[in-house]
Amino acid sequence: MSEPVMKALCCVCGNLRTYRRARNCRGNWGDRSWERSLGDLKCSECGSITTHALLDDGSDFDEKRQRIALGDQDILPSWDPQWRKTIRTDYRRGLPRNPLTQHLWWKADEDAAREAGQKQFQAMCGELVNVPEQRSEGTTPRAQRMPSQAKDINLYEEEFQDPHTGLWWRDGDCVDCLRHRHAWLLRDRRKKLSALLIQVVAKIDDVDATMVEKLNELVASVLPGGGS
Repeated sequence: MSEPVMKALCCVCGNLRTYRRARNCRGNWGDRSWERSLGDLKCSECGSITTHALLDDGSDFDEKRQRIALGDQDILPSWDPQWRKTIRTDYRRGLPRNPLTQHLWWKADEDAAREAGQKQFQAMCGELVNVPEQRSEGTTPRAQRMPSQAKDINLYEEEFQDPHTGLWWRDGDCVDCLRHRHAWLLRDRRKKLSALLIQVVAKIDDVDATMVEKLNELVASVLPGGGS
């Protein structure tokens, strides 16, 4: 049985080609080199053998694992929690971490870690953060501050050196924690909207002609094909 025809992307020029077998394949999930699904192939554009990204048609398994590593709970929810924790650990292994990143977390996770005597727990994005020395009440995702353009300008004016890595970093909010917070807000608002729509349907016979037209226009703008 012959090898299946796959696609590969040149990491030098971006040329797309097909192949059956690549040489020097490397890059497993969690490798400290952070290479992933790479191999050596001849590139017609470069005219030489170059490193290629080996593509897997019809599969986004690596992307799903990355989403799990960044804290998503709704991706492959049936997976064992310990395996999900391993994915998050492997994802960060060998990668330098910005110590100035500001993370968000659920207060229940902080309280559970504090009660268990743990020194660290996972933020929304899956990053390990230290248990705060003093407990505070915290805020809900709705009350959390939002990054503004003015604030961002002030944050990114200066870089600071991390003595542990010798690298220079800029401080700022964790974009993955913010993504989780925004997703939570969206789910929360959808639930509220659903409850309001149920109330509208229950009272539809009492809606006057003007409001009926407004509701028809709104529904038509939301549904594919105008709801026809």
